[in-house]
Amino acid sequence: MTFYRSDPASPHRAIALVALTTICVAPCLLFISQRLRAELLSQRALAPQQLTTAANLDPSNDLYLIRLAQRNEELALPSLPVWRRAISLNPRRDLSLTQAAIAAELEGNLPLARQLLTQAETYNQLWLPRWSLANFHARHNQPDQVFHWSRLALQRAYGDRTPLFNLCRQTGASDTFLLESIVSFDRNNLAALLDFFRATASLDALEPASRRYLSAASPSLQSAYAPVAAAIDPPSLSGTPWPAAGSSLTRRGPPPPHSSTLVSNCPSPPQPSIGMFPQ
Repeated sequence: MTFYRSDPASPHRAIALVALTTICVAPCLLFISQRLRAELLSQRALAPQQLTTAANLDPSNDLYLIRLAQRNEELALPSLPVWRRAISLNPRRDLSLTQAAIAAELEGNLPLARQLLTQAETYNQLWLPRWSLANFHARHNQPDQVFHWSRLALQRAYGDRTPLFNLCRQTGASDTFLLESIVSFDRNNLAALLDFFRATASLDALEPASRRYLSAASPSLQSAYAPVAAAIDPPSLSGTPWPAAGSSLTRRGPPPPHSSTLVSNCPSPPQPSIGMFPQ
């Protein structure tokens, strides 16, 4: 029979291993539990004090501070200090920057508001910061800046551009200025502008906008619409200027007797994605 002698150091090693595991795992468990408590508390929280507690439980998460700032605004409480705390944790989040700018503007701190909006645009050169800057300058009667930021906002625009076109009009932009200086040659924005002119019955602006849109269209789209353009205005295809706005060819009225026959023989143009004009 063989007898094994136990190692007298084994119990000490086991105790050391348990202690080391506890030291390593306990902080992780505490961190996870605090984050879970913060999330559960923030989901049920209605009072700012509860959201403040959630933010303190997870001090590296700016989302709880965003919820706290939004809740303060709903209750007409000061929100700018909370927004600034959120920005200190995540200086690139455009939501925090733009909302903090609104809070600063409401408090009368216009330089800070503009600085925050510019910071948002620097980090995120997208629609929201640029559109927010255009609105900011419109509220403070700075038309050149409104047009500048509207131009840049259109580079990142999607969906309905009507609010931007209306803002430019209210700031003093004419239809010609909208076409020549704001929209320029971008086909998607030209399609949106054509829909805008049609919806607002801007008949005199439709003809030059249509020509600009067709010149910026893809070759296949130009080919599809060429017979329609020829039926409406044959001389324009040979370089002859289109008739002046308000003439018999640009006024609303019944189509000429032959136009329905010509259009019926034209190939069907591509189906529009938004509005009447393909983008």
